[in-house]
Amino acid sequence: METYQTYQIFLCSSIVEFEQERLILHDYIQKLSRITKAARSTSLILRKCENMDNRLELDGKQNFYNQEIIRSELVVFLFGEKAGSYTLEELDIAAGAFGEDRSRRICVLCTKDPYHSEEASLKELAGRLDKYRLRFALFSHMDTIKLHILTRLMEQL
Repeated sequence: METYQTYQIFLCSSIVEFEQERLILHDYIQKLSRITKAARSTSLILRKCENMDNRLELDGKQNFYNQEIIRSELVVFLFGEKAGSYTLEELDIAAGAFGEDRSRRICVLCTKDPYHSEEASLKELAGRLDKYRLRFALFSHMDTIKLHILTRLMEQL
């Protein structure tokens, strides 16, 4: 029986704003996982909060999600009209956990340029990108998100 190495991807975004994208990405990662299992004996696992156990922990569910972020090899952030407080917290957790390796392990994708936005939460995102020396990419289509994920996977696998 063949054993597979696992590679965990955590998706951080507004569940409501990116509901459709999250479903599509789930299917996309499953398809990629079939390829990586055959080619590299590596199973890809997409973690997202709506697929996790809804149990309440002493520190609440967010603490559980934060631990899953830290255990992930890649964390993908999707930001749209606003940057939610939980998603910003998750960016802080990932950036703090990954240290110097963070630029390879964190993928930030936005529908709007946070550096040219009047929205306060996106300005806050811009400040965090500077603080952690992270880049972002704009997206307006699912294929752009898929391409960025695939590129990061190719760099790491």
